Amino acid sequence: MTDLGGQDYLDQLDEPTRRRLQKTAAEMVRFAQQHATAVMIAPPPSHGGKLNTASGTVLQLNSRYFFVTAAHVLAEYEIRVRQDPQLRWQVGAVVFDPLERVVFRNDQADLLLLRLMTAEAPMTQVAIASAVAGWPPPPPQPGDFVLVSGYPAIDRERRGNKEILFHALSAMFQVTTSGPGYFVCQWQRQYFASFEGPGVPPKGRSLGGISGGPVFRVSKLSYPLVGVVSQFEHEFELLRVATMDILPSLSELVGGAA
Repeated sequence: MTDLGGQDYLDQLDEPTRRRLQKTAAEMVRFAQQHATAVMIAPPPSHGGKLNTASGTVLQLNSRYFFVTAAHVLAEYEIRVRQDPQLRWQVGAVVFDPLERVVFRNDQADLLLLRLMTAEAPMTQVAIASAVAGWPPPPPQPGDFVLVSGYPAIDRERRGNKEILFHALSAMFQVTTSGPGYFVCQWQRQYFASFEGPGVPPKGRSLGGISGGPVFRVSKLSYPLVGVVSQFEHEFELLRVATMDILPSLSELVGGAA
């Protein structure tokens, strides 16, 4: 979905223009979805037990790979793994101990980077983002547009013990306010238009599970990765994003990943 004009605006356009706009917006939103993946936090399937999910993306810097998500996702994992040492952290087909892979963690800003092995990156089964607009990437400003994607837990389908189907929420929003290490998008439903899928989630619906989902700034030449979803306040429909401009320099970050 997107907040570029809304359905009423689209209905006023001639058919060729409307189709062209819809196609362009759908392709932009699909870009974000291709770069989003789900994190599964649960005991081995044979053990049963609670399944928690979150979202994230894979970032390539030079020849190194990182899994990027919200820091509070790891904090929740820490609580659970103390109670159940069999707990697993899985991204795509990759299972690893995230506590051994921390490259950067800022709990206050809610941003986390985990080291991935080169062979693991394609096993995450997600399109890989790269630094395309300098480093660290400059944050969006109020009025800019961003692309967001994540996997709400309410939309997942369990197909037996070994298969779970995730449905993504992917959208384009306008930045409302910003501050050091974050920005906020206020949902403006009067401007929403849905291009595919089940449509806009009903007001008041919890979107737990999209935490850590990638956020890309819309620019003329590229869509740089600028942050991850930190929180969705469903009562007031405020989407808070942790921005990546707080990250160390490229030499420090890549050097620290060795």
